[in-house]
Amino acid sequence: MTQMLHTIPTDAVAMPAAEELTNTLRAFEQAIDDSFALGGRLAALLPAARSEARLSAVVGQGVFDRVCQALTAMGEARGHAVASHRLLDKINQQVGYVVAYGDEQPKPGDDNYGRNSASIVSIRDAA
Repeated sequence: MTQMLHTIPTDAVAMPAAEELTNTLRAFEQAIDDSFALGGRLAALLPAARSEARLSAVVGQGVFDRVCQALTAMGEARGHAVASHRLLDKINQQVGYVVAYGDEQPKPGDDNYGRNSASIVSIRDAA
C-alpha cells in the first residue's frame, strides 16, 4: 500500500516545519514497524538454530529471553509513537492545520471508524 501525505493549510501560509514533522513521524513509525518485524524474525529463528545445532533447550534461553524483552519494548515504543501521532493530530486541529496520512481511512478512536468497512472481530472472539 502506497502511503501518501497531504498537507492543507487553512490559510495561504505554508508550514514547512509541520510538513517535515509529519513526514518524519511517519518514517519513525515505519522504522519501528520494520524493526519489530525483523525482531520477530530473529525470535523465530532462535529455536530452529538451537535445534539444528542439537543443543539443549536450556542453551540460548537467555538470548531468547532478551530478544523477547526487546520485542516487548518495541511494542511499547510503537504505542508511544502512535500516541504522539494522536496528540499531534489534536494540535493540528487546534491550530487549523489539516494533515492527512496514508490511505485516509478512519482509525480506531475516530468518529467514523468502522463505518463502511468490514466487521472487526477481536482476537479472542476469533480464537
